[in-house]
Amino acid sequence: MNQEIQTETQTHTLLVLLQDKPGALHRTVTLFRRRGYNIASLHVERSEVAGISRMTVATEAPSSEQVVRELERLVDVLSVRDVDRNPHAATIPVVPTHTQADGDGPSDEDEAA
Repeated sequence: MNQEIQTETQTHTLLVLLQDKPGALHRTVTLFRRRGYNIASLHVERSEVAGISRMTVATEAPSSEQVVRELERLVDVLSVRDVDRNPHAATIPVVPTHTQADGDGPSDEDEAA
């Protein structure tokens, strides 16, 4: 009478904004591997805002809320939208919920030096 309890998984489509820098995508995708979420589809591109990438991921998980919460904890992730819960989320311009404040990063003059 050894029965495994299986949780039904559904496919969830998420729109994720993350920093466009080396390692950001790797750290984000590693979260899916660590948690055992299957990635059914993945598309990443630079957004219209410099320094930000847009990731569209279809993942198989029991709950999209848990995936969203875990993604939002990552330092490189700026915002997460569940397209399935809000079908218009894909057409609304995506603006990061948090970015570096002015003066926190190097200035153009610092980079030229």
